[in-house]
Amino acid sequence: MGKGNTSTNHHCPGARGPVGGIPASNCRKVDHDGIKKAYCSVHEMPCRNGCRNYYHLKNQWGCGNCIDKLQREQATERKAKDKERKKAEKQMKEDAMWAEHEEKNAKKEKKKKGQAKKEDEQ
Repeated sequence: MGKGNTSTNHHCPGARGPVGGIPASNCRKVDHDGIKKAYCSVHEMPCRNGCRNYYHLKNQWGCGNCIDKLQREQATERKAKDKERKKAEKQMKEDAMWAEHEEKNAKKEKKKKGQAKKEDEQ
């Protein structure tokens, strides 16, 4: 048997060729509760955020589970901020409307008082 005929089953990005000058090797099979997972210890690592049974490339900060969770959290935060912003805008509009209304009422009252004084003088 020559070098080309090895029993290593590469599944990582470096399976068909080197990634960043690192050749494919060191594929590891791990058994977690009866589930066999394989990962390449050169290109991949177990999730650094502690997700069980998940692996990611070493240049990533987390597995797909972590990324999805973060995206969901960010979307929830954005929705909450938008809701608060809309609520604040609505309150500002209502306050401005009531201020304008009170100003008009104050002018009417002033006018009425002025007319009542003129009538009293006459």
